Order: sequence, then structure tokens, then C-alpha cells
Amino acid sequence: MAGNYEIFETDFLGDRIGKRWEQEIVVSRGREAFLRFAGDGAHYRVMTATTGQDDLGLRACRDPDRLMNAARELALKKVTAVDDEPPVDCQGRKYVRLFTFSQDVDVSDAQFTCELHELLVEFFDIYDNLEGKR
Repeated sequence: MAGNYEIFETDFLGDRIGKRWEQEIVVSRGREAFLRFAGDGAHYRVMTATTGQDDLGLRACRDPDRLMNAARELALKKVTAVDDEPPVDCQGRKYVRLFTFSQDVDVSDAQFTCELHELLVEFFDIYDNLEGKR
């Protein structure tokens, strides 16, 4: 089931905080929002989604604790440290700033897209394996 997800382009974050990124993406599964990417087309901030998105028919992840744990575990695999105390969004909801996901100069768009899909499969694999550990 880890590969079962959808990617939507959006401008949700920019509308909320008045900042415009060249590209925003929300990653969902089963009509639940899990991750958001915001960036310039080659460099993205990766973070957990703290809310749904009505215009796409997405609700917030039903298990935010599991989402946070999966995100932290993925981040620890990709970077050496994660914030001890998660930041909060404008509504006071905690989220995880995972890391920056960037396309190196010598990486083609196709390879970068493949790397994105590998990252998402890895995230959902972690998320799914945490199911029995709640």
C-alpha cells in the first residue's frame, strides 16, 4: 500500500501565509493530506500537512501522532538531526519540517521525479509499519 498515494499541485500554503512559492504540492492517500512540499521547482521544503484542503476534497490525516512519528523517522534517515520541539503552524498545530528536497544540477527532471516517488514510498512504508506500534 505504500505506493498508493496522490500528488496535487496547490497554492494552499501561500494563500495561508501570504508567501508565494513557484510550486506547492500536497501528497495524499485515501483523501487524507499527509505531506506538503513548497519550493521553486528544484528545491523544496518538505513538511507534514497539519490540515486538509477543501478545494481538493482532502481532510487532515486522521492519525496525526502517527504522521508526526513517521515524518520524524524519515527525517532522521535523511538528515542527522530533527527539531526536538516541533514548530507550530499559524493555528498552533505541531508539524515536522522534514528536510529540503533538492534537484542537483546534474540530475534530470525524470530522475528527480523518480527520487520524489522513492521518497514518498519510503515515507508511507514507515507510516504503515507504525500502525501496529501505536
